[in-house]
Amino acid sequence: MPTEAPQIFQSQIRPGTFQDLLKKVARLSYGKYLHRIRLIKLRGFENRIVSFDFPVTALVGPNGGGKTTILGAAAIAYDVVRPRQFFAKSGKFDESMLNWRVEYDLVDREVNKTDSFRRTASFSSMKWSRDAAKRDVTVFGVARTVPASERKELQRCATNTFTVSPDRVDSLQEAVIKAVGRILGKDISKYTHIRVDTGGPGLASYRDDRAGDSILGVSLRRRRVEHYPHGDEN
Repeated sequence: MPTEAPQIFQSQIRPGTFQDLLKKVARLSYGKYLHRIRLIKLRGFENRIVSFDFPVTALVGPNGGGKTTILGAAAIAYDVVRPRQFFAKSGKFDESMLNWRVEYDLVDREVNKTDSFRRTASFSSMKWSRDAAKRDVTVFGVARTVPASERKELQRCATNTFTVSPDRVDSLQEAVIKAVGRILGKDISKYTHIRVDTGGPGLASYRDDRAGDSILGVSLRRRRVEHYPHGDEN
């Protein structure tokens, strides 16, 4: 069964720390950890293995390349995530999900104190069957960052006549600025948060234009993405 070999980017992690983390995964020295997924049959994948050899994994690839499929497969290893969050259930006249099956190698020291154990998720007879593991998983909303002029609901914000009351312009929280700086390596301290629409979840954020940069619009919408850390310390 082919294995998807991960590319490992060290970034700013010191070599010693990097090697220690690799060894920690190899020894399965975590309280909870998703170590390996076997995609027996799932959408466009058949008999593929995805291994998580480092505590943090980024799924990178073109549209339609299977990133969401892998993310969904990993998420439904845990009982708090419903499969329909990632995989719409097929019906009586749709056999596209027939005999889907995913196998997992998991670590949970409350289940097995010394070794990994296996769990499965499969779809047959028009329903999911899982012996899913227990673990806290966080679901949070994200949205794609695009110029305001490309979002219909924000086009009015990109005109020369757009104005907003000063009491509707907020500075970003210091914790947000620091977190984005660590993750993206960018200074967003000159960004401001504008409350455009009080009638729904739509928000817009614009960059301070004093540096001569073009103004960037961002719309936040309620969309679901599964977030799950591979390893827990306890």
